[in-house]
Formats: sequence, C-alpha cells, structure tokens
Amino acid sequence: GPARASETPPSEQAPADGPRAAWDRDEQVALDTGAARPRAVGSYAASDCLGLPTRRIRYTSDGVIHLEGCGQVFTLGQVAAAPAVGPDKLELVDPVGKVWLLKVSLKVEEGATLQVIGGTGEANWLRLRSDADSGIWLRAERGNLLFQDTKVTSWDTSAQTIDSDVSVAGNGSGGRSYIAARTVLSAGRATAAPSPCTLGGGSQEPYEARMDVINSEIAHLGYNAAESYGIVWKVYYKVDSAISGDQPPPGRELYALADIFGDVSNSVFRANYFGSYTYGAYCMTWQGNLFEQNIQYGLDPHDDSDNLTIRDNIFRDNGNHGMICSVECDNLVIVGNQSYRNQHGIMLHRNVNGALVEGNISADNRGAGIAIFDSYDAVVRGNTVGGNGESAIRLSVGASRNLIEGNSLTAGSAGYAIYTYKGSDAPTSGDGRPRDNIFRQNRIVGTNQPLIKLGDTLGTRFEQNSFEGQAPGLLLQRASGTSIRQLAPGTTLRITLDQTSSLNLRDAGGMIWQSNDAETSVNATGSSLDFNGGSAPALTLTALDLSVQPAQGSMRVQPIVWNETMREWRESGENLGDVQRTVGGLLAGQCYAATSDGAALGVFAPDAQRRVSFSSAARNGAILRLTTAACAAAPTA
Repeated sequence: GPARASETPPSEQAPADGPRAAWDRDEQVALDTGAARPRAVGSYAASDCLGLPTRRIRYTSDGVIHLEGCGQVFTLGQVAAAPAVGPDKLELVDPVGKVWLLKVSLKVEEGATLQVIGGTGEANWLRLRSDADSGIWLRAERGNLLFQDTKVTSWDTSAQTIDSDVSVAGNGSGGRSYIAARTVLSAGRATAAPSPCTLGGGSQEPYEARMDVINSEIAHLGYNAAESYGIVWKVYYKVDSAISGDQPPPGRELYALADIFGDVSNSVFRANYFGSYTYGAYCMTWQGNLFEQNIQYGLDPHDDSDNLTIRDNIFRDNGNHGMICSVECDNLVIVGNQSYRNQHGIMLHRNVNGALVEGNISADNRGAGIAIFDSYDAVVRGNTVGGNGESAIRLSVGASRNLIEGNSLTAGSAGYAIYTYKGSDAPTSGDGRPRDNIFRQNRIVGTNQPLIKLGDTLGTRFEQNSFEGQAPGLLLQRASGTSIRQLAPGTTLRITLDQTSSLNLRDAGGMIWQSNDAETSVNATGSSLDFNGGSAPALTLTALDLSVQPAQGSMRVQPIVWNETMREWRESGENLGDVQRTVGGLLAGQCYAATSDGAALGVFAPDAQRRVSFSSAARNGAILRLTTAACAAAPTA
C-alpha cells in the first residue's frame, strides 16, 4: 500500500476523566458540560426485529465482529471479554488512560446498541486500526451507536500515530477507517410516518438507526468513497434477490418511508474527509460543535435530511465549505453559527427549501459568506457577513423567493456585498434565473465598484436597506424588473444597466430622486422613477430628503438645485389641487423662506427632525424654492 505520512495526534494520552475539547478564534471557549444527553434507546419486541432478541457477540470469517440482540446494550469491555473476540480483535492498550484499539471491523445489528463512554465510563479514546494497506469500519446497521465524553480516531499501528493519509491505492485498499450508521429498508418492513420533532428526534422504527455524539472528539477518519467520508448517517434500501422484482421505491419515496436519527452536541470534528455527513436524516440536532481542518466540508447534511437544527456551531479552516446542506433538505434551522476561512461559509444547495438562516457570523471565507444555489423560500435574517473573497451573499442557478432581511452585508476588499447570476448548471426547475428575491432592511457596506452585481435576475426587490460607502455601485446585467423601495434620504448610488435591464424606484411617502434630468412621477399613493439600459445605461442617483404629495392627480418633479442653503425643483402636472411638500435635512436654528415662481409661501423654522412642511395650490411648470432666511416672525413648520 502507499506510504503513510505521520502526524502527531491531538493528544497521545487521553486524560483520566475523558477528553475536553476547546477551540479559539481569539480565545479559548469552554465546553458546556450540561449539554443535553440523548434519550434512552427503547426496547423492541422480538416481532419488530429481523434479528433475534437474544444477546450475542460473534465473529465471522469476513473479519467482522457482530453485536446482536434487539434492545441489548453493549460496551467495549463486554465486547472484548466475549470468547469470540479477544485482544487480537479489540484490545485495551492503556488501562490507566482507558485507551482501546479496535483491530477489525464491527457491526451493531438491528435493535442493538454500542455505547462508547469516557469519563466515568471505560473508554476515553477508541482507536480504529487504519494501516497503510487497509482500514476498518465501525458501523451500526439498523442499530444504535452512542459516543459520549470520548475520542475516536484512526490509528496506524505501524507508525503508532493517527492516520493522516486519505489516499486509496489502485486496488481500492488503504482508505482510512470510518464510522457509519445505516438505516436499511427492505421489502416487507412496516413503515410509519415519523412523529413531530422533539429534542432527541422523532419516532424510531426498529429498522432505523441512530447515532449520538455527545461531548466527544471524532478526528482523522474517512476518505473519498461513498459512506466512507469519516462519520456518516445514511438511509438506503436493500434489494432482496430472493424476491422477484424487488427494487427500491421510485424517486425519492424512500425518504418518506425511512429516516435516520441522532443528536450531536458539544463535540469536535477535526481532520476527517468530511467533518460529518448525513443522508436521509430526520430531526437531528447539531449544537455547540466545532468542525475544523476537515479535508472537504465541515458539515454536509445531504439528500432529504429534513427538519434539522444546526445551532451555535463553529466551522473553520475546512478545505471546502464550512457547512453545505444539499439536495432536498427541507425546513432547516441554521442559527447562531460561526463560519470562518472556508470556501463558502454557509451554503444551501439544490432544493434546500424553507430554511431559516439566522444570527450567524460568516467571515473571511474564500467564496461567499452565504450562498443560495437552486433553493427557495429561505429566510436569511440577522446575520453578520463580511470579509469574504467573492461576496457576502450569493444567489444563483434559479434561487428564488428568498427573503434576505436585517443582515449586515459587507463586501470583502475585492468582492461584492450581493451577487446573483444564472450559472451554467441546470436548475431543478425553471430557466435558472434567480427571481422574486427580497432584500429588506439590510446594512450594505462597501465602496467597491460595483458593490452589488445582479446578473440574470427577474423581480429582485430592495426595501428599506441602508448603504454605507462612497456612492456604492449597482451593476445590472440581464436583470429585469429590479426595484428599490424606501431608500434612505441622502443615499447616493452609481447604477449601470445593460440593454436588457430595468430598474424601478418606489416610495410610498412621495420621495423625490435626483439623477441628471430625470423626473420623479408622483400621485396620492407615492412616487416612482423608472430606468432601463436603453435610455440610461449609467447614472448617479441620490435619494433627496424631499417628499411631494398631491391631493389628487399625477405630477412630475424635477430637482434643479440641492444644497445646504437652497433647494429648488420644478413641479409639472394638471388639475392637482393643493400639494403638500416636506423638506428635511435642514440646518438646525436656521429659518427658510418658501416661494413658488417667486411668490412667497411663507418663512418656516424647522421642527425637531430638521424638517419644514408647507402646502399650496400646484401650478404646471412652477419652480419651487426653499432658501435660508431671517427667522423674524417665522412660524414653526
């Protein structure tokens, strides 16, 4: 087999009370030793299980230890003491440190449970043999695994250190050891809909597996092959060749019939091929964990891993994305996590719909802080995203109907705050154009040109966002139906549109915008201003602190002069009646005289918000002017 690279293991000697992980970005963080423990594994009736209820430990000629017995619970000490096992298969190599070496593969059969518990238990460190020519696996197949207060790693028995070589020889040998829990559905098994999620997660049929990881370290496991990624939860269907025509359920029906369960808290996943991977998981909770230095992803919930809670975890320094949820994973709650120095920080990929992404920090990643790819109806709220190489947030390949609300989105030194595009990947449905996404009440920061790049979009809407930076840029390419609503007064944007793009500004309060000779349209319901790439390919737009509200009809307003001492604009329209005007951003302690075509309308002192308001009958083509004036006998606006 290939030569192995050596590496000093995280700790050669496990402490007597079990390992305690700590991590830091700038400081050490103590683990919450009060983390929730998994619910007790229930007992199953013999009629529910394919396996026998009789407790049995056996070893087969294919080199596998089998733990059998519905409702039976096993420990490493009990397994090692079985006549079929012995120290050539499972050895306590350090009785004082409670360090074990598993030398052959081990399978926990239907309804049985293996508990690997450190601290007051018997296993502070479980090493899985992982030599140059082959590695073993530890697997629950329709059974249960519990890792609590312990550490599990690969172990190269020749080098006497953890195995850091993930390569596989041409003959398929040499992959690192790994852990897997499998739910296996087969013909004739009764199925029932899962119960609603609770802490501990839903109802479990006897053929469904469960794996819990509590206050533990899982490290240096796995390689690039299906199920062998490091630590894996997976659902699959086993075809029975004795049954004519037996085949898996069509499409994605399998995931409506079977699930896999587990809770993962206060644990460390380090230097695995994937930090953790799920396939068909249901109701799992991931809370307070650290995923770091994994070769690919930190955490990867995959196909139909639904109703997961991913809370208060740290993802950092992983080779690919810190966290990616991929392919029809619905109703995820992703809250309070931190993701640093990965490819993308947090990614929703391929029909990951209805997710809540809230209160996370995603910074200093090479790609996007948050990426939404071919996914729908997410709420992305209250996140702090900045310093990422490509963009703070990216929507692509048909990502639609997502609400991006109340976030702080800061562009990296060479990237965008917001970036959308169609891409070359085929979308699950539709034409691949991101559409009907809403950006509301976000703080968008940066001076990059452009700060926002919208490509191939339809109906993108910006509402009540604040922009910080010197005239940040907005680039629209094949972006039709883009709208900006309720822009803060004083905001200036540089906007570039190609021939196929269009932009519409709306304000319910009758705000007026200044852009070259453009006229704002106003009626009793608000104001609007429209641009398209054919008529205005490049423009600088400023939201003025001026609102105009006619009592009836429609009018057009064009700013002429706008500075601290004078505001001047033209009003055009017919049959308007009285028009109410409010001008803000005025100098405190200064009074202002209002005129219409030179006729005095009054002298006004600004109110506490530094605004004046006045009304008069509108005249078509009238020039309205507000200039500084003496305050004698000036009424308060």
